[in-house]
Amino acid sequence: MAHTLPDYTTKYKMSKIFGNADNAELAARLGSPLTYDRRGNVVWMDDFENGIIHWKKQSVAAPGSIESYVGHSYMGSTSMCQITSGTGADSVYAEKWFPLLYSSSIGIETMVNFSGTDVYIDLSFWGYSGTERFISVARWIPELHTIQYRDNGGGFQTLSTAIGGGTYGTSWMPLKLVVDHSTGYYKRILIGNDEFDCSTFEMQRTADARDGYLTARMLTYEQAAAQKTVYFDNVIITQNED
Repeated sequence: MAHTLPDYTTKYKMSKIFGNADNAELAARLGSPLTYDRRGNVVWMDDFENGIIHWKKQSVAAPGSIESYVGHSYMGSTSMCQITSGTGADSVYAEKWFPLLYSSSIGIETMVNFSGTDVYIDLSFWGYSGTERFISVARWIPELHTIQYRDNGGGFQTLSTAIGGGTYGTSWMPLKLVVDHSTGYYKRILIGNDEFDCSTFEMQRTADARDGYLTARMLTYEQAAAQKTVYFDNVIITQNED
């Protein structure tokens, strides 16, 4: 039984109670992890409900740990938990390897949870073209409310020191990095409800003869000699980013 005008009309607005759900709402209702920034085409995702079997675990100095963690997650029941060694100035990271994507305009996003101080959290791409290595990093420093990017000299430049939220025990912060390997430049970085145009920032580029491939990394870096624990959930890789 019709309640109002048919839903294909463009003449009048219907009451919201009878409106049609768009694709974003349908995705959220069906439990898709893709609910933050829907630009680009999804080529791979991981919600960690099957553990962390798709990720390679790395420690830079003393051995930290990366594990599947049940009971603390953004969606579902499981997340990735990274724990540093506690020896000071150490980092631990997980990486996923891909062939070079068809589109050079690519993105990675995730949800991050951390409560505490003295930690850096990096989301990055390391791309290898066969002649060069491209490094792009978005760095979040929660206690300083700071978001940074890695410049073409390997240093870090600040985009903002006014990033709100994300430092409470149960809150999750969305973080996304978008780059274009065909130009060697960033495109944008998103964190929470802030978006930064990074299209004039060049990625770090060095000569490298390794065969073409791409790695996506999530890293936790401790600034003090104390173990730091960071949780990641809902990792999404996209291409054809505008």
